Amino acid sequence: MSATTLSEFSVRTGWTEEEIRLELACAAYRDQRLSFGKARNFAGLNHLEFQRALGARKIPRNYGIEELKEDLATIERIKDEPWVL
Repeated sequence: MSATTLSEFSVRTGWTEEEIRLELACAAYRDQRLSFGKARNFAGLNHLEFQRALGARKIPRNYGIEELKEDLATIERIKDEPWVL
């Protein structure tokens, strides 16, 4: 099988490019090749949307050091925002 672009794969499978990106992101997260944040960014989803996508596929959250660091960085970045309790 020769290499194909995302667009060609989309045409051949009938999946949209967004569906392909989501499936790849979920598989990469499941296999611990991408962190939650990197996988959801690749899929183009927000935190809750990607969490729901994982749940629909029965993929458990892998919460490790990398995710903890990302969460701590987010907290540090937004802690002084007026809308944060």
